[in-house]
Amino acid sequence: MASSKPGFILTTIGGIFTFIVALAILIIITATSEALSPKDGTMTIFLIIFLVVIILGIVKLYAARLMKRSHTVLKGGVIALILGIFSGPDLFSVLGGIMAIIGSDQK
Repeated sequence: MASSKPGFILTTIGGIFTFIVALAILIIITATSEALSPKDGTMTIFLIIFLVVIILGIVKLYAARLMKRSHTVLKGGVIALILGIFSGPDLFSVLGGIMAIIGSDQK
């Protein structure tokens, strides 16, 4: 098995875009913090979404890192594919995961 460089690159781009989305959520939280009342619960929901998106970005970058090692390419591809489908959908992570899974079968 060889490492999957295209899968690594695409999944890394997907992880970076996920962090950009998290930054946009943080900007929305900051911009609307005065308008939202603490009793409303909206601020809490935005913060939970922000934390979930950050965690998804970290795990996507971890999956990309797994694709660089020849013995964990398949694991990284599966993780990237699952997270890419459930987090948006994130086309870069989905394609990176598919490329890593296909590439893991080649010798």
